[in-house]
Amino acid sequence: MMVLRLNFTKTGLAAFLSHLDLMRAMERALRRAAVPAAYSEGFNPRMRLSFGPALPVGTASVDEYCDVELQRPVVIAEVLETLNRQLPAGVEVKAARLLDERRRSLDAAICLASYELVIEGSVQINALEEAMERVLAKEQWMLPRSRDRAPRDIRGSIERLELITRTPPVCMHLSVRVGLSGAVRPDEVLGGLSVECGGCFDPAGISVTRTGLHTEVAGRLLPPWRT
Repeated sequence: MMVLRLNFTKTGLAAFLSHLDLMRAMERALRRAAVPAAYSEGFNPRMRLSFGPALPVGTASVDEYCDVELQRPVVIAEVLETLNRQLPAGVEVKAARLLDERRRSLDAAICLASYELVIEGSVQINALEEAMERVLAKEQWMLPRSRDRAPRDIRGSIERLELITRTPPVCMHLSVRVGLSGAVRPDEVLGGLSVECGGCFDPAGISVTRTGLHTEVAGRLLPPWRT
């Protein structure tokens, strides 16, 4: 069975769609675009779709992925044209590829997520830089969790934490490891970083955009086309 892997954006007001709402919007658009998707069997057949790691509501992305199992091959250019006319504003398919059924699933393939974090408000830049250096020097970074759950160590999940611009609006890059058990959320890192720097910025005043999802092939990070 062929699989159509879609690479799409989720920006603007679409960033506030929940993961479930996004799944419904994509399924509806695929039906309206007459894409020959495969369905599950049984009394309540469902379109056979799978997505990459879910985004927190309010987080934009310019690099999301979705797999659609197909009944038969399609012409990529035709799918892009018809599908984008049916998707909500802010959700746009940028590219698509046909893969065979031996491909790794998105959950199994994606190992790293990258984010751009932009601080819109005031920030004490020196305190922020020093806090980032301390965090990266730690072997463990224990952060509290809600609902009386035990703190967890997120240091091993942080692959990269870097200041990109020092002048307003201050921009940071964050890359975190992703696994089948989930991933560290950007808001967790931002909350912990704000505490670490003594409140040198307001984590609520930061815009977050996912800029990339990556798979690892022979030690190299590549887009999830290469599975």
